Amino acid sequence: MKRVVGAVDYRNDISTYVPSGSGGGVSFGAYADLPASGTSTGEVYQCTDVALRLIWDGSQWQAFYHNFNITLPSASGWSWTNQDSATANHSLGLLQLGKAGRANSDSVSFYGRSAPSTPYTITTLSLMTMQGYNYSAMGVGFRESSSSKLIVWRPLFNNDWNFQIWKLTNPTTSSSAPLSVNNEGNFHWPYWIRFSDDGADLTFEMSWNKSIWHTLWTEARGTFFSTAPDEVGPWLDARNLTTPGFDAYHTLLSWEEA
Repeated sequence: MKRVVGAVDYRNDISTYVPSGSGGGVSFGAYADLPASGTSTGEVYQCTDVALRLIWDGSQWQAFYHNFNITLPSASGWSWTNQDSATANHSLGLLQLGKAGRANSDSVSFYGRSAPSTPYTITTLSLMTMQGYNYSAMGVGFRESSSSKLIVWRPLFNNDWNFQIWKLTNPTTSSSAPLSVNNEGNFHWPYWIRFSDDGADLTFEMSWNKSIWHTLWTEARGTFFSTAPDEVGPWLDARNLTTPGFDAYHTLLSWEEA
């Protein structure tokens, strides 16, 4: 681990490090070598094996990805519904989902956890890698375990890229897409997606900067679900990717429950 002593302005790129003779400091090392605690408030640990920067706030490490303050996903509490060929890997502080390409039929692999008590809001940041073949998709959203129904957000390729809210009666049966917006190829990864249940309505919102949020869709929680969702999580589907031979990958960078 390499260490540089001095203060750092962590609001900008780490290259703006300015020595001042006291406080803070910058250390470089692998994520696995992150110290249990910092030595002084403002100390920066720059990971050399993943694009993460951590800053000691005096009581805990705060994680940053490209200057966004993120909440690293928990390594426990998740379980698969319709796992199929999907895999989950908790590595370098991140949650990485993968799925081998499959035939031209829907098969959503949902990696869920128990929903918090209402009212709650889940704020997520994801990197998604998939080829532009019709109906390949991934995203985040709600699941009702008693009925197997899902309502999820997804970027979908169907001759062009679209944003959709997608309803499924079960992981392999599509119901409807109450929202579908053509994005004309203008994708800007990663995406901040915020979805919530206030005890009455379900809502999906989207942001490119975590500051300005756009409401995509809202609906009473019992309109489609038998009662209400009790699971939340990321998911992926590698539909129609067998011909090009590419797998689908969904890296969850941030998962914050409030």
